[in-house]
Amino acid sequence: MTSTPDGVTFRDLGSTNGTFLNGKEVESGKFEAGDTLQIGTVTLVSEEKSTEVLFAGKGSKGFELSSLMELRYAPPGPAGGKADLGVEQIVSMVNRLLARRKEGLHWDTLTRMFREAMKASAAKCYEIRGDQAAVKGVSGDFPDARIGIDEILFCSRNNHPSAYVRRDPGHPPVGLMVLPCPIGSARILFAGVFDAPHDPLPSNQEVLPFFAVMLRLLLGWAGEIEDRGKDVLSLEQKIEELRDGQLGVNSGVEPILGEDATLRKALEMADRAASTDLSVLVTGPTGSGKDLLARRIHQMSPRCEGPFVAVNCSAIPEALLESELFGVEKGAFTGADKNRKGLFDSAQGGTLFLDEICDMPVFLQPKLLRVLEEKAVTPLGGRRRRVVDVRVLAATNRDIHEACRNGSFREDLYYRLAGMVLQLPPLVQRGEDIGMLARVFLDRANRETGRNVRGFTEGALRLLRKHPWPGNVRQLLSAVRRLVLVADLPFITEDLVREHLSQDGPDSGFVQTLIQGGTWENARKAFEREFFKRRLEEHRGSMSELSRELGIARPNLYAKLKKLGLAQA
Repeated sequence: MTSTPDGVTFRDLGSTNGTFLNGKEVESGKFEAGDTLQIGTVTLVSEEKSTEVLFAGKGSKGFELSSLMELRYAPPGPAGGKADLGVEQIVSMVNRLLARRKEGLHWDTLTRMFREAMKASAAKCYEIRGDQAAVKGVSGDFPDARIGIDEILFCSRNNHPSAYVRRDPGHPPVGLMVLPCPIGSARILFAGVFDAPHDPLPSNQEVLPFFAVMLRLLLGWAGEIEDRGKDVLSLEQKIEELRDGQLGVNSGVEPILGEDATLRKALEMADRAASTDLSVLVTGPTGSGKDLLARRIHQMSPRCEGPFVAVNCSAIPEALLESELFGVEKGAFTGADKNRKGLFDSAQGGTLFLDEICDMPVFLQPKLLRVLEEKAVTPLGGRRRRVVDVRVLAATNRDIHEACRNGSFREDLYYRLAGMVLQLPPLVQRGEDIGMLARVFLDRANRETGRNVRGFTEGALRLLRKHPWPGNVRQLLSAVRRLVLVADLPFITEDLVREHLSQDGPDSGFVQTLIQGGTWENARKAFEREFFKRRLEEHRGSMSELSRELGIARPNLYAKLKKLGLAQA
């Protein structure tokens, strides 16, 4: 249908059931007040209105249907077009869905497969409950600025597949296809957009009903099993066995999720390095997943049956780090009343992960270099060396090249550790991954808390993508857990996200508590402890970094933290 100065006109776009105006079959015509237009099983009755405006959901601005689109519906009943999917592709799609359910990615996987099958440039999946709409899956760069949820809801109002072409001045036309799929009390909508406007309905007549049936069966099956508390692990393992060596089966390792190109490259290189005994250096900001990547390398390596031992070099006082790493002989210093093995001994036959390696004291770095070259350790206070069979992985959130230039890190040790260097990007550079990670973390938080928050609204996801996330993935996980706990609605809304993300700032109520805290001496002590606590958290327990920032010698800083009850054990 098209709006003109003289009224609304229509034309048949090649439907199989024909178009009838007031009971007479026609190819095109003018739709006037009082007319009845029948398109397949859909009947439209014209009323005396200047425009038709849709309002969907609270606070919706609506849009004028007649000036924006030519709406088409796929006729129900037997499919009449050519099938784009064969039996092998259908089996492959079902296997992919079942296999990824354990990772909590079945919605994104299904949305991606919908996009591929429809040959769309981007796709989205929504769950509709009442007047609330939550984004369940996204694939590609969906044009949210041009096509909103109001239009998608309107196209799905008769629960049949539909399509239209949107034409805006100054923009190329964009096509949209909507596939509704009711499941119980909820409605699932798939929306696909097409860069070159064309009618996707005739060429996908067999694909559309297949998607609807597959979705109902899969989610109905999964929901029933989860509601009854049954264990789906055995079935998922059978599906996993059909895949080639996928990490995560019985490994206990949390998967590293995301589609960012830099992240995928790091994972690919990590998988290549895993089968070797190369030392690997992982760089990236705090909370970006360096520990997870190190554990992934260990689990995929021939050493996976051995221990994985992790140590934060910045969290152990300089005087104790040497004995912690290499062990100590009885009588080496006051209080050393017995022989004690170090972390290299504990990691025998496995992997030792040295986190925040740039914070290792300069005097200790030559000894580590010698251990790596000779594969043997000499305990503090001892003379006899012990052979160790340990692979070393290291990580840092600092610029290690700058540390080499200013002399705080030995260049020869860097080259010994950097058999392969892997860089993890900050979350703010992985904008397309934030929505997917938030949905995965929401599923996890629901399981941990026993709640049933269904998802995020469009506005909530938009705020999450705009947030700077200085704490990266770790901060996002913490924020989603908190949002799940406080959410009263079936969906996490924009207002809820805005309120609770603001609490991540420094003005989260502490100042008000401080002012009401009584005497100046008590307030000064409270402020001092909170100041050092927050600074220590910002540097993830790194006393070396905190010492440099505050200009306090490390021994004095450690004494201060111990006095405040903040010293690391």
